[in-house]
Amino acid sequence: MCVSVRQLYSPVIMDKPVCLIDTGSDGKLCVQQSALQILQQIQQPVVVVAVVGLYRTGKSYLMNRLAGQQTGFALGSTIESKTKGIWMWCVDHPTKAGTTLVLLDTEGLGDVDKGDPKHDTKIFSLAVLLSSTLVLNSRGTIDNRAIEELQYVTELTEYIKVKSSDEGEDDSEFVKFFPSFIWAVRDFTLEQKINGKFVTEDQYLEYALKLKPGSSRTVKEFNLPRECIRNYFPSRKCFTFPFPTTPENVSRLESLDPADLSPDFQDVSDHFCKFIFDRSEVKRLKDGHTVTGRVLGHLAKTYVDTISSGAVPCLENAVIAMAMIENEAAVKEGLEVYQSGMEKLKDSFPLELKDVSSEHQHLSNMATQTFMKRSFKDSEGTFMKCLEEAISRQFDAYLWDNEKASEAKCENLMSVLSDPMTERINEGFYARAGGYDLFCQDLEDIVIQYNTLASKEVKERERAVLLEQEIIAQEERQRQLEEKMETEQQNNEERVRQVIEMMEEEMSRQQQETKRAMESKLREQAALMEKGFQEKADRMVWEIDELKRKNADGWTKGVSELYSPVIMDKPVCLIDTESDGKLCVQQSALQILEQIQQPVVVVAMVGLYRTGKSYLMNRLAGQQTGFALGSTIESKTKGIWMWCVDHPTKSGTTLVLLDTEGLGDVDKGDSKHDTNIFCLAVLLSSTLVYNSRGTIDNRAVEELQYVTELTECIKVKSSDEDDDDDSSEFVKFFPSFIWAVRDFTLERKIDGKDATEDEYLEFALKLKSGTSKKVIEYNLPRECIQNFFPSRTCFTFPFPTAPENVSHLESLDPANISSDFLEDTDRFCKFVFNESQVKKLKDGITVTGRVLGHLAKTYVDTISSGAVPCLENAVIAMAMIENEAAVKEGLEVYQSGMEKLKDFFPLELKDVSSEHQHLSNMATQTFMKRSFRDTDGKYLKSLEENINKLFDGYLCQNEQASKRRCEDLLSSLSEPMIENLKQGSYAKPGGYDLFCKDLEDIVKNYNSQANKEVKAEEVLEEFLKQKSVDSKAILQADENLTEKEKKIKEEIEKAALLQQEIKAKEEKQRQLEEKMEAEKQSNEERMSQVKEKMDEELRLQREEAERAMKSKLREQAALLEKGFKEKADMKTQETEEFKRQNAEAERNRAREFAEMLENTNRRHQQSMAMMMQQQREQEKAIQEKIAQCSGGCCIS
Repeated sequence: MCVSVRQLYSPVIMDKPVCLIDTGSDGKLCVQQSALQILQQIQQPVVVVAVVGLYRTGKSYLMNRLAGQQTGFALGSTIESKTKGIWMWCVDHPTKAGTTLVLLDTEGLGDVDKGDPKHDTKIFSLAVLLSSTLVLNSRGTIDNRAIEELQYVTELTEYIKVKSSDEGEDDSEFVKFFPSFIWAVRDFTLEQKINGKFVTEDQYLEYALKLKPGSSRTVKEFNLPRECIRNYFPSRKCFTFPFPTTPENVSRLESLDPADLSPDFQDVSDHFCKFIFDRSEVKRLKDGHTVTGRVLGHLAKTYVDTISSGAVPCLENAVIAMAMIENEAAVKEGLEVYQSGMEKLKDSFPLELKDVSSEHQHLSNMATQTFMKRSFKDSEGTFMKCLEEAISRQFDAYLWDNEKASEAKCENLMSVLSDPMTERINEGFYARAGGYDLFCQDLEDIVIQYNTLASKEVKERERAVLLEQEIIAQEERQRQLEEKMETEQQNNEERVRQVIEMMEEEMSRQQQETKRAMESKLREQAALMEKGFQEKADRMVWEIDELKRKNADGWTKGVSELYSPVIMDKPVCLIDTESDGKLCVQQSALQILEQIQQPVVVVAMVGLYRTGKSYLMNRLAGQQTGFALGSTIESKTKGIWMWCVDHPTKSGTTLVLLDTEGLGDVDKGDSKHDTNIFCLAVLLSSTLVYNSRGTIDNRAVEELQYVTELTECIKVKSSDEDDDDDSSEFVKFFPSFIWAVRDFTLERKIDGKDATEDEYLEFALKLKSGTSKKVIEYNLPRECIQNFFPSRTCFTFPFPTAPENVSHLESLDPANISSDFLEDTDRFCKFVFNESQVKKLKDGITVTGRVLGHLAKTYVDTISSGAVPCLENAVIAMAMIENEAAVKEGLEVYQSGMEKLKDFFPLELKDVSSEHQHLSNMATQTFMKRSFRDTDGKYLKSLEENINKLFDGYLCQNEQASKRRCEDLLSSLSEPMIENLKQGSYAKPGGYDLFCKDLEDIVKNYNSQANKEVKAEEVLEEFLKQKSVDSKAILQADENLTEKEKKIKEEIEKAALLQQEIKAKEEKQRQLEEKMEAEKQSNEERMSQVKEKMDEELRLQREEAERAMKSKLREQAALLEKGFKEKADMKTQETEEFKRQNAEAERNRAREFAEMLENTNRRHQQSMAMMMQQQREQEKAIQEKIAQCSGGCCIS
């Protein structure tokens, strides 16, 4: 750690600049290796200031001042450019601790000696790409000539790309990644006045960048560089510098005494330097990733190599390349941290496994932290996985080394202890009467001494195998394995926490980047509105909406939902009993659950009435009061009450507490009521707490008879085949089980030895041998608890306080409550918080609050109808509800986006198709997040079909808007012609040629103004057909033309109309091809998302099966250990059948998914086939028209 801290706050010291980018002998730019080596050592964030400008304008002097020096970057006094390429000077930042200031002095632009006319643009582009602040240095004033000399800014779209895809590049995104902009005007002598009023330097700059109204070519050329500066650079600043000194001293400016410099010039220079030191930001990549010196070097190399190869530098590709380099290095650094620590530990081998595991855990966390500090954009977790696997491999190797060291130590110890015995054997000491007993006594002494001396050695149990201790050795290996597994689990939790932290940090950076870009856009929009550029301001509105859309993170909604759980200040009734005795769900509680989009951990408390369940639930809610406590003999809680609180240890999760009605209340009429309440608690919870008083004796177990009735009250599968008992599958879906024993006063001892709470529980659940009716009845509830619940834990609580205080426990001061009771309560709460899992449905599907509400309603309605709740049916019902809602949500996402786009109709087809494709993908993502078990793809198909219908509707609306605009345009353009027709201007000799000339002008103007409209050709075709009527009349009336000439002109006009008809059909053909391409890309994205969803659902199903299998194997091992061979054999058969069923279920699921993919693809192919048929028909129609067209002129 010391090294990294030292690197972080000890930047590389450079006493002079070095060349970073030079021009090779072949004329291509190249990066200097020596400069890269310097940057490689800088682990700090960097503020990068680059200066550009015409050569010989004194750029280098300002950079020397920023470096705090008089000299450094070369200043020249000749007409030749002094700086060549890009030079770099890294200095400690004077105001930002822990940051390096990197100064880049660029080659002067406009040097006539350069051979490559594009060289200046490349240098300018590199300065933009590498800097966080760009200083443009010029002389005199900011007039039109000065701005025209800055033509490089207009060429940036040819030299820089944001995205790697070949889709139309949107230069409006440059604002997010480009540096802040400073214009330094040197040798400024004018008064800073506009309209007779003094203005600031910034107002002077904005005035110079003011746009002209109009659309002529001259106006467009005037506005272009100004629009580029305004649109691309998020913030602009101006400094005007007076002459620094007298003309004769300028040539030796760097060696002048400060007294010979103009005080005004020094003031502005100081102000300029202070502004840059205070306002220049750390350089960041796309998505806001901080750039260090090391990353800056990689960036420079990537950009220069790209430019030298003739390609265009891409910001997205640069980030990907940097991520790969940095993530590989991050893995290496993390491994070095881990390996270095473990090598030191290795010197102390052999050690106890817990010591090795503890150090492994600590070093693994350190390695992950080291990795996280350097890595970024490891979105798929590839490099994190690589680090984990490498650490895991090394850990196994170190464990092996430790075991070998332990084995050697144990063998040496055994050799020393057995030397006397070996000597006696050699001497024949035991070869006499009674020698065997003597030998056995010596052997026993050796084993006792060995066990005493080697009790903590990893391999001592294996050595003991040779001394007939095989069972002990096996238990020891199991303990070591569990210890290792626990270590891995802790490591994984720590890694997950660190990953979440990193994701939140990346999201924050991205939001800041977007906010900065948005503020800049809004400023520009306001300025355009203020200056009367309504059309440009409207276009800026579109750009702002686009920026919002593109930066609407798919998981922003998810994050807000993830960290904003519903807050409840008190419990509410979830399930109550109606007047007819039937259970019912309360609508108000369902409305609360409906708002919870987070995963839920559901803890339900059951037990006999008046055993103090509610007190523990209040403590889990972090409150003293809430759930009702009673002091009478009547049950206080009725039905099931719910309290939703933010989970105290699992971020992004809601803890749902269910306090159930006390079981065994004599006032209840329905004997099945208690069983129904117990079943609902089991079905809804992920952790079930059974609360009882006194001890876990046979009576206490018998009172838990509800567990034996679960097979009658819960089904896993919906099929009625042979009335199969599917209770063996309960373990896959049932909650973990906690037995809370209240008012416990006994000593926890078994056979005279102290026992843990869990050992006490397992002892109470111990089975009896035999097959009599009494034994079967005794074993039944115990077997049910063992078989149904995947994990079991016990807590014993002493009396909480003096008997006279128990009735008002919730209002007692903690000082009046037993410290042991409080300690046990805290331990219980901590265990529940840390160990209780998120509630899952069959096949491992995560339950949110919303889904929990649907589940409660489904189960209660089923029970009230007299039917048996079925887990499979519940999942199917939930899937139907959630999938229908997922389709609705997906459509809302699509429709909302298209409605915003509709405000800008008409648009080019490619723009509508592009937005459709993007929104279609977003809609599918939204659907995928909420949907599950859409095995036949029915709901995905519904979403696709609805989106396609909506898309066709929007295309139609866009076409109608385009048609209206084109018709309005033609109407406007043809008004003079209509007026001439009315006045009879064409009803004279030569009138036909005049009419044709006017018509040709109309068509020419129309084509120039409506060339991108989707209905341009079709509307023009209709217009020409209408005008052909007038044309024929004028032609026949024109006395200047002979009949033969009239015939020829009539044929020419027919050919022109036919050719226009062909153009209209060709335009339709092109639009259809665009639509087909959009559909193809949408389908590819959809298939990718479906495949991802399928893989996730299969993984969850597999994890669920593995969890259940582990539980069954544990029970089988316990039965074998306790001598229940027959039951263990039955359990073996059950386990094998369970494996077979799981494998079959997984195969069935995989087959369903394959069919779903095939159906999705088939629908796409059918859609494409229809469009291709349409395309062939259109092509045929075009060819027929071409065949009709036998030549002649056309109006164009």
